[in-house]
Amino acid sequence: MITYPGAVHAFTNPEATALGKKCKLPLRYDAKVNKAAEAEATKLFAEIFKK
Repeated sequence: MITYPGAVHAFTNPEATALGKKCKLPLRYDAKVNKAAEAEATKLFAEIFKK
């Protein structure tokens, strides 16, 4: 498991910040964390699904 300190729910959704403000919810997009999480997922999938 990988954690990303400071990242909140919906950090991969570019629309999350606006929605969070509109609905007064702790939602926020985080491009840097999204990129890091995507890289880790890609690495994991490459390892799991080796040809």
